[in-house]
Amino acid sequence: MISDSFSLLRGGPVYRLLHWLGALRAGVPTAPLVLGVLVLVSFVPLMVFAGMDGMLWPSADRIALLGDHAVIARLLVAVPILVLGARPCDEVLHSAVRYIGRSGLIEKSSREAFDRLVHHGHALRDSYAPEAICALIAVLSAFSTDARFSHVPGFTHWATEGGALTKAGEWFAIVSAPAFRFVALVWVWRFALWSYWLWRFSRLRLALFAAHPDGAGGLGFFGPGQAWFAILTLAGSTILCGNALVQMEYAHVPLQSFQWELLGCVAGSVAVVFAPLLFLMKPLVRARRHGMHALGVLGQAASRAFAAHWDQADVARSGESLLESPNPSAIADFTAMYGTARTMAVIPVNKLSLLSVALASALPIVPLVLHAVSIDELLRRLLGALA
Repeated sequence: MISDSFSLLRGGPVYRLLHWLGALRAGVPTAPLVLGVLVLVSFVPLMVFAGMDGMLWPSADRIALLGDHAVIARLLVAVPILVLGARPCDEVLHSAVRYIGRSGLIEKSSREAFDRLVHHGHALRDSYAPEAICALIAVLSAFSTDARFSHVPGFTHWATEGGALTKAGEWFAIVSAPAFRFVALVWVWRFALWSYWLWRFSRLRLALFAAHPDGAGGLGFFGPGQAWFAILTLAGSTILCGNALVQMEYAHVPLQSFQWELLGCVAGSVAVVFAPLLFLMKPLVRARRHGMHALGVLGQAASRAFAAHWDQADVARSGESLLESPNPSAIADFTAMYGTARTMAVIPVNKLSLLSVALASALPIVPLVLHAVSIDELLRRLLGALA
């Protein structure tokens, strides 16, 4: 089936380049290899140049390279997250589309349209234009990037000297920052492509059932799959927290100064990750409405038949026991089915998926808390709260 081949990752100019270079052969650890090349190109030269300038190791009066948490967060934390997280995310989305093709979710009248949609997704993925635009934006950013985002008044900085960029600063602006931005922009493009695919998918004729056990009309699998895009928001949160940590360590800015930014980052991450699932709201609302009507009619008929049977005088004379009859059990099962339809979610997201994205986005805040509060004091507060 065409849906078995769906992938957001296995295609596009970068993928074809890796294939041409032989990095996609069986047994080759592609993601670690790509990550190693990126670190070798973007960070190792920074260490060499900063070391030549005596600005590699941090001290009390300067922001050296290895003490610049904003740069470390970008190149040694966010980039690995994005590179190593690409394949697991792609495999989850591949499984979701494969399930759609095999589960009977698509009405027969829309089967061909679904196959065309999968083909269309592959065509957009393989197009040169999106990744070329990402590369162009990343390269043009070199003209506006000089690593001064982590500058703190009163401290010398590894990237600048006398108001001009050092060799390390120039390398960061010309190579390191564009490389990071390209990786991030490709992720944004894949997220946008998946969102567009979901919008087109929501317009097909879907076989949705309000009483489906997953509580989302049969689309409950989308929530856990969508949660994998928390990889992108985790990288973004890491960058924000890296910038904040520089200000906290060198400028002694209190953690409370960033509380609204951090809270907005976590809440915004959850909203952004699951926003594409709003496209599925219309067919799910329609399925719940139709399901409630159909089950209401069936429930009325079942209740009438049940009452008519047990109100008969000959049933009472026969001594038939209500507890031994299968009729009450059937009514109970139907009541449970009706309850599932009544509480059916019109956005296929469960609490666990929401929590996982929120926790992933909040994870980079932990170093900020540990920097602001000593471990002893933190343990004391926790024990006090539990007492």
